[in-house]
Amino acid sequence: MTDEIEKKLDEILLTLHRIRPVITRFAVEEDESRMRLLRVDELAFVVSRREDQGMAETAAAPETALDAPEPKGAADDSLVVYSTDGKKFRSFTSLTALKNKYADVPGILETHRSYLVNLNAVTGIQTVPGGRLLSFANLTRKAKVVDDNVPIVEKYLLGE
Repeated sequence: MTDEIEKKLDEILLTLHRIRPVITRFAVEEDESRMRLLRVDELAFVVSRREDQGMAETAAAPETALDAPEPKGAADDSLVVYSTDGKKFRSFTSLTALKNKYADVPGILETHRSYLVNLNAVTGIQTVPGGRLLSFANLTRKAKVVDDNVPIVEKYLLGE
């Protein structure tokens, strides 16, 4: 695609978002007493709390991270939300509800049973057994992609 066509498409997309903005916000908990409305473009990814705790335990061995089972007995079924500015929040919305809410938003994809990712925020891809790990600016935490979803993710990110 030529630069001129790409620039024109970006202008059209920007105009469409002004005319009909997508559902852009959802509530996250900043701390026990404060809620924040997070815009979808501020979202890096969402992960189940159970999975997030499991990844923290396997962070020393990322090459096996996709094979690690979710730990049992997690405190609750809430979600952990990572924003593009490197912050971490909690949400009590279900992953399925968020997936349905953002089904029509380009680049929002369930990459694993416990992850909903904003592919527009991805800055790197790492191949690991069982799939990929996605990197984000301002975050050390990575998001999982299972093998079945790798073609969809790579097509979106790399145009392949």
